[in-house]
Amino acid sequence: MQHLVSSKRTEQLKDKEPFLPQQGPARGVPEATPGRFCFLIHYTEEEDVLRSDPSFAGFSEEERANWMEWVKRVGPGFAWPVKGGTSRTGASAEGMIMSVPLLPKDMMGKNRKAAREMIKSSAGMAAEFGASRFGLGAFTSIVTSGGAAVAGQGVPVTSGNTLTTVSGVTALTRAARRVGMDPADAHIVVVGATGAIGRLASLMLSRQAKRLTLVGNGGNVQAHKFLDKVADEVVHALASEQPTPRCGGLSKTVRKLMAGKDKDAVKGAAKDFELACTRRGQDAPIQVTTDLKAALETADMVLVATSADVTFLDPTQLRPGTVVCDVARPANVAHADLSENGVLVFDGGLVNPPFPVNLGPFQNLPENLCWGCLGETMLLALEGETEDYSIGRDLSLAQADRMSEMARRHGFEPAEPQWYGTMLADDDFKRVAEAYARRQKEDAPAKAVEISLVSH
Repeated sequence: MQHLVSSKRTEQLKDKEPFLPQQGPARGVPEATPGRFCFLIHYTEEEDVLRSDPSFAGFSEEERANWMEWVKRVGPGFAWPVKGGTSRTGASAEGMIMSVPLLPKDMMGKNRKAAREMIKSSAGMAAEFGASRFGLGAFTSIVTSGGAAVAGQGVPVTSGNTLTTVSGVTALTRAARRVGMDPADAHIVVVGATGAIGRLASLMLSRQAKRLTLVGNGGNVQAHKFLDKVADEVVHALASEQPTPRCGGLSKTVRKLMAGKDKDAVKGAAKDFELACTRRGQDAPIQVTTDLKAALETADMVLVATSADVTFLDPTQLRPGTVVCDVARPANVAHADLSENGVLVFDGGLVNPPFPVNLGPFQNLPENLCWGCLGETMLLALEGETEDYSIGRDLSLAQADRMSEMARRHGFEPAEPQWYGTMLADDDFKRVAEAYARRQKEDAPAKAVEISLVSH
């Protein structure tokens, strides 16, 4: 393929129109085939090019850069058949991996419009393939506003964000309990709380938390406006719904202090709750901030879900006994040796499907695992769901609860924790459990004073 990436060839193609979209493997299918899905992926980092085809190792840096420019002109395509399998209900699914040859940087800023058009073309190709479900992976969901920009292309769309969130939240609470931490007694921090996954995770975790801090992007001038909106939604949801099993201090306090308030009023709910707490002489157990460092200083459990394409959270700076679930792709938590830190970090949003999933050259997980967005795509195909799902930023708790029920029925489970490709061992949990126990013992006098002040 090196003849395609020479300087001469690149110059020849510079002023030519991009190639027509690739012909699909099954053009002219008259209607959607039950259980057939397509899932769209992209390069998350430049190393993915080498993982998908090791022969690129023989290309110079310039040739690889020229290749990336050339393949963008080719556009989306069908990349790998997924055999699929049968769920616990007896339903079957199979499909195709599709690909857009773009890195995250190729889908942001001035490139966003072109990327959206390429993703729309992918949806149209999936419809002509006869797919009954089209799923969006990683940044293809972010740049299409959670799939809203590509809905209506002839195939039901999902961003995959609901199952990703459900599996991440479930894995985080399970990991916390495994180290002896009760979420109902924990300070939970959600980083990226204004995004689709972060917002839904905030709503779900608020049911269990003692305290909840929502963290937004300090570089966004509207961050506090968006954070306040999520806080309003959290307080309103807790005040409106029936208490759940194992509900935490935040949920109990909201129901107690917001009883009798207008249940239809969402805007300003968090401010009303804060004032009610102030009148009782206590701090509100829900806070919003763009100061990540300050939020993490007292964190017990952390869920990270931003759209940043870089690592920015150093886990070695967290206090011992902290449990972190990094749902972001690419990862936001930097890889580090935590053997002496008493901190637990793992990749979130992974699921264990009821059958092996072989993605061929795109396989970056064991066959018994897949990302939540692919899992949701397969799950909705198995369920025979015909409507768009997980669309936009404002994902609902009702959809999340329904997704949890569907996942249990078909046999999709949150994956056992792993981090940067390495499964966490019992010793990792034991190390963090010991660190958390030591911290609890050290904090006991201060907590006794806090409880005394609240009770008075």
